[in-house]
Amino acid sequence: MSNTLYCQSIPNSHWWTDLHQILSLGQYHRQLLTKEHLVVGLNNSIKRGYKLKSYREIDLKNFEPDDKFFASIESMIEYVESDKFDTNQFLSMVDTTWDIIGLNLNNGIVMEKTEVYKVVDSELDYQNQKWDARNLADGVPDEEKPVAEWVNYIEYHLSKAKNAIYHLNKQAALEEIRKVTALGVRTMMVHGCPKRKMGEILNPLTLDPTTMKPREDKSCSCGDCDCNK
Repeated sequence: MSNTLYCQSIPNSHWWTDLHQILSLGQYHRQLLTKEHLVVGLNNSIKRGYKLKSYREIDLKNFEPDDKFFASIESMIEYVESDKFDTNQFLSMVDTTWDIIGLNLNNGIVMEKTEVYKVVDSELDYQNQKWDARNLADGVPDEEKPVAEWVNYIEYHLSKAKNAIYHLNKQAALEEIRKVTALGVRTMMVHGCPKRKMGEILNPLTLDPTTMKPREDKSCSCGDCDCNK
């Protein structure tokens, strides 16, 4: 008898954290692009503190009012609930909002990637200043430390992060994550690292659960839908 997984799904509990998730519906689950599904999901995103915020230095005043994009989640809901709602037009406007205008869903606590890199750089500088003297004293420079030793360093600070979370100290946990990230970067600097291969992004619903490979008949586990179109 094959193993069966069960899960509970709470109706109308879905929300989105990224406009790409909505665009993916148009590609893989177009049957979900109903007015009700979209309005519920967008309202749930608002309840969770999400807003459309710029990830580029673009002034919306530079765009004419007839430009086809959304300036807020509320404007998305207004369009979906209107009589002029069209699925293709909606997806086009979402794509323009993200790709051209530079807006995406954000709950106000996300740090930009460039800012994260700066934080990691500062941690690397700190670690170099703090540990260089000890490395020389031990006679084991970073370049001679095996990957296993770096993994031990990372696991040590991950354990401290877990301990901080247990004691509800989010700030201390994030400080340990900063250290872990920098240690990971240092490990790759010393030992190198294979690049991520960007192959075909597969829809998990089209995979055979026993082999996790695409089904030979290209079928989808969710029935008669547009997943493969």
